[in-house]
Amino acid sequence: MPQKKSKDLIQVIKARRSFRRFLDRDVSNEQVNKLIEAAIWAPTTCNQQLWNFIVVRSKRTKERLIKEAASSTLIGRAPVVIVITYEKSNFREALQSGTGAMQNLLLAATYYGLDACSMNSFGDEKKIREILNISDDQMVVCFIILGYKNPEYYKNIDPPPRREISKILHFEKFAKKRNNVFSYNPDKWSLEDIKDYQRYYCRKTFLGKEMDIMTDEERAIVAKFIGKVKGPILDWFTYDGAYIRYFPDEDLFAVDFTDETSKYTKEAAKMAEGRKSGINSIIYGDAGFKGLIKKNRKFKTITAVYKLERLPNEFKKVVIRHSYRLLDDDGEFIAIFRKKSILYRLFYYAIRLMFGDDVRKTGIYSFFGPYRPIHSRRFVEDLKKCGFKKIRKECYFPFPTFFDQAFQMFLQYRKSGGTSYLHRIRNDNFFAKMISFLINIYGFKQTRFGTVCVVRAKK
Repeated sequence: MPQKKSKDLIQVIKARRSFRRFLDRDVSNEQVNKLIEAAIWAPTTCNQQLWNFIVVRSKRTKERLIKEAASSTLIGRAPVVIVITYEKSNFREALQSGTGAMQNLLLAATYYGLDACSMNSFGDEKKIREILNISDDQMVVCFIILGYKNPEYYKNIDPPPRREISKILHFEKFAKKRNNVFSYNPDKWSLEDIKDYQRYYCRKTFLGKEMDIMTDEERAIVAKFIGKVKGPILDWFTYDGAYIRYFPDEDLFAVDFTDETSKYTKEAAKMAEGRKSGINSIIYGDAGFKGLIKKNRKFKTITAVYKLERLPNEFKKVVIRHSYRLLDDDGEFIAIFRKKSILYRLFYYAIRLMFGDDVRKTGIYSFFGPYRPIHSRRFVEDLKKCGFKKIRKECYFPFPTFFDQAFQMFLQYRKSGGTSYLHRIRNDNFFAKMISFLINIYGFKQTRFGTVCVVRAKK
C-alpha cells in the first residue's frame, strides 16, 4: 500500500503543469479550502507557520492590481488568484516556508483536477500592499493563478524535457562539468553551446508558443516576401515556427538544431491555418540533413528568417554554402535579418552596460540567446564569394521596430518595481507615441538607412 501511494504521488508531480489560460468556470470556496489545507501542511522553520493566504476573485481588484501595481495581465484571465504572504522577519525562512506552501498548493490543485501557475512577476509590492491591505510585517512570496485550463488553447500538453540527472547531481562537493557560454556575442558560442541553449529555452515554455520576439511590422515584411515563394522550400532553423503560417502550402523542409526545437516546429505547422502539406523536419548534422546533400535534393526556395543573427559568423558562411549547393538552378535564397546600425549598436552597448555580457540577466535578450545584428554589406560579399550572381538588397524601417516593445517593457519594469516586464498593458504616453510614429514614418517603403534587411539571391 505505501508503495502504491508513493507511485501516485510521483504521477501527480509529473502531471503538474503551469497553465495560464482558463475557462470561464467558477472554482468553489470548498475547492480553494482543500488547496489551502494542503498548503499549510508544508514544513516551516521551527513550525512557526507564519504564512497568510489572500483569495482574490473580484474583477475590480484584479484590474487595480494590473493597472496600479503593474501586475501581470495573466491574473485577469484567472477565476481565482491566491496571494501567499509570509512574515518577513527572516528572508530565508520566508522563502523556504512560503515556497513550500506554494508547491503543496500547486500539487493539490493537480490532484483535485484544477490547474494553476505560480508567478513572481506580480508587480510593485508597495502598491499591492495598499490594494490588498497587507500589513508591513508581511512579505509577498508569490501569486498563484487558479482555474480550469482552456483545452482549446492547450491542445498539446506534453511535458517539456528535463535535464539529465547526471548533469546536475553532485556528491560531497559541487563539481562544475563545463563552462556554459551565455554571451550576447554569437562568435563566443560553439554550435553545441547553441544547441544546449535552445534545449534550455524549450524547457521554459510549451509547445506551439512563439518564443521569438517579432513585431507586427517585422511579421508584415516576412509575409510579403515568403508568402508566394515556390516549393519545395528549405527553411533554416525554423526553431519555434513563428512564421510557418506565412509560407504557401508547398512542400516545406524545416531545419533545426535539436529534437526539442523540431517539436516546436511540427506543432507550429499543425496550428497554421490552411496548411495541408505538412512539414518535413530535419535535424542539422544528422543523417537526414546529410542525406539531402548526398541525394542532391534541390529546392526552389531556401529561407533564413531572423535566425542568422543568432549564429557564429563562420557558421553563417556554412549556411550560405549549403544554400548555394541545395538550390535549383533557377532557385532563390531569401535572408531576412536585422541590420547592423548605429541605433542597434547603442542599444547593444546599453544592455551590456546594465546587465553585463550574460543573456540570462535581461528580459528581452533572454528570448534571443546569442544575438547580434548583421553587417549587410559583408553578408552580400559572402554571397558573391559563394557564387551567387543575382543579388537584391532592400532595407526597411530606419528606426528599429522592436524599440517600441523594448520601451514598453522598460515602462512596465519601472512601474512594477523591477519585478515584471512581460504580459503588460500598453502605456501610450508621449514618448511611446513618438517611438511608434518614428517606426512607422516610412511605413513599408524602402530606405537606405533601414534596420530590417531583405536579401534575395539567385545562382
